[in-house]
Amino acid sequence: MERNLIKRAKQGDKDAFLKLMNAQMQTMYKLAWTYLKNEDDVADIVQDTILTCFEKLPTLREEKYFKTWMMKIVINHCKNLLKKEKRIIHMETLPEETFVEREYSNSEWNEMLGVLDEKYRTVLCPEFLILLASNASLRKSCPYAEIS
Repeated sequence: MERNLIKRAKQGDKDAFLKLMNAQMQTMYKLAWTYLKNEDDVADIVQDTILTCFEKLPTLREEKYFKTWMMKIVINHCKNLLKKEKRIIHMETLPEETFVEREYSNSEWNEMLGVLDEKYRTVLCPEFLILLASNASLRKSCPYAEIS
């Protein structure tokens, strides 16, 4: 069903595009929220993502990758906004004592993330943040749960 909507939207069917975007609205919102934590910014990012998808949909090569493609657009818009507003905290700029290890499990997690390139950390960190948000005991034990 979704691939049919994507094909029709690529051919210029605006109703198919609207149905496709409505079906992805919650996904876009949740992903943007993991980065921004601000209703107005999230709404702007979702709107920008819809516009970008509309403009760039003809460049999508394979319909089966639509959701991945759309999520990458959301992430890029979020990262651009954070850079613009300088809300990104670069680990290199934080004082050394900020990263004091409190538990072995946190040390292990940081060690695993430390060897990855930034692009792979970007994929893993939203999933970790979702896990933190859903697990109160893990959130209490994690020294980085409040860093955004």
